[in-house]
Amino acid sequence: MSTEQRMIPESWQQRRLREDGSEKKLMVYQVTIAFLLENREEALRKIRDNLTLMKEHADKILLVFSPHENCDQLERIDPEMHEKFQAIVKEYKAQDFGIYDEEHLSEELPECFDAYYGDASVLAHRSRNAHVPVMIEDIV
Repeated sequence: MSTEQRMIPESWQQRRLREDGSEKKLMVYQVTIAFLLENREEALRKIRDNLTLMKEHADKILLVFSPHENCDQLERIDPEMHEKFQAIVKEYKAQDFGIYDEEHLSEELPECFDAYYGDASVLAHRSRNAHVPVMIEDIV
């Protein structure tokens, strides 16, 4: 077992394995409260679109959806936006094609991912420093 595999939570590693024993790529997707508050409905649309795209590739990629821990403040700052975001989270969890990182474990595991996608953040920076490809999302 590689050092990387020991660091990945066992439940994640189990979900990463295909029936033939090969591994799916592990991608982290992180959004921040700044992205949500700045772009509002466009941010929600972008998140939905991204999750739909990732679901289409779930045979190759195990997505770890890891909203930045500052998103926990959304309920206090903008309850309506929080409700809409939580609806997306609930749908993602129900579809069960990836992992929802409620414990924010991704923050400490950047070297375990094959790719980072999402907002500019500390995790994006750590991923880059760990030589993980980083793609920053944009509203298009």
